[in-house]
Amino acid sequence: LQSELVCTLNQMRANIVTGRAQVVDARSAGRFAGTEPEPRAGLRSGHIPGSRSLPFGKVLNEGRMLPADQLRSAFESAGVDLGGRPLLLSCGSGGTASTLAL
Repeated sequence: LQSELVCTLNQMRANIVTGRAQVVDARSAGRFAGTEPEPRAGLRSGHIPGSRSLPFGKVLNEGRMLPADQLRSAFESAGVDLGGRPLLLSCGSGGTASTLAL
């Protein structure tokens, strides 16, 4: 594990206040909005304050990553400034967020 690539709960809470990094949520739009149930019991619905929604499926085409120009467009359409602040990628468990990191 490369611990420098993992954000702790306290670091995420601090980021909500400081806005140092942009938070991008890889879950479905419904889970982000809190209108779809979470797949695991006990998880709260909704999203981290100030985060952007980019469901991981929007960066894939038939299971493969989109070309670079289309990836850039997907991030920008979600309101992410790729030339700006660092990114913190989020989901329910880290699995789908890792797709956005690629």
